[in-house]
Amino acid sequence: MSEDTAGALDITGLFRHSGADLRGYLRRRGFTADAAADLTQDAFLRLLHQPPSRQIASPRGYLFRIAANLGVDLRRAEQRETAARHPDSSEIDIADDRPSVERVLISRQEVRILARAFAEVPPGPRQVFLARLDGLTFAEIERRHGVPLKTAFSQVMKVTLLLKSRLDAARAVPAPDRPRAGGK
Repeated sequence: MSEDTAGALDITGLFRHSGADLRGYLRRRGFTADAAADLTQDAFLRLLHQPPSRQIASPRGYLFRIAANLGVDLRRAEQRETAARHPDSSEIDIADDRPSVERVLISRQEVRILARAFAEVPPGPRQVFLARLDGLTFAEIERRHGVPLKTAFSQVMKVTLLLKSRLDAARAVPAPDRPRAGGK
């Protein structure tokens, strides 16, 4: 797959050349058309979030592996949901899953950062992003909100990247100054 001169993946080109193949691959693995479309979009988002320094020898193969893993995760989630509806009392383990005080404070700070960043998002992309968070597939967003599939995907990606960049910037902690040799 082509890469630009900076070494970053050509996500748009990869989507154009492999998106339909990936959806077909997922359909052959037993996923509905909507689930295959969602898994395809999610796989591209995961690929997009790879660190720029990471070299991927076969972006297409890596993309298909991501999608396969997401499919496995989806099936496991469905199995857990089914098991939760019909629990076997002998398999119930009760653990204290409350977050630590530190985690609560960090989470609150991150929520404030995300809220400020999200307030900058224009209404159209905000509506699409929220619809996706509500669990709508991209096909459902297209039908309900009249936003073309590619536009909806693009808007979700842009909002996701904005939010991620703000969190990454907030999480970046400068390295402490180290004393120099000779005491200065």
